[in-house]
Amino acid sequence: GAHALRTACCLGLTVHMMGGILGLLIMAALAVLGTATLLTPIHVLLYQLVWLVPGWIVTMWTRAI
Repeated sequence: GAHALRTACCLGLTVHMMGGILGLLIMAALAVLGTATLLTPIHVLLYQLVWLVPGWIVTMWTRAI
């Protein structure tokens, strides 16, 4: 059980870090290209909610064991 928990924690952390880094790169690209009107709080919230789902699925994997 502990090994499964550790694996799920590492995978969840990796997925969430990928989402954060990718979001940072997308926002930097949008700011550099001058399309800052797309950087609204609603768009950022939706982006974070979309990346929340894969991390949640990975971390819920430990309940199946």
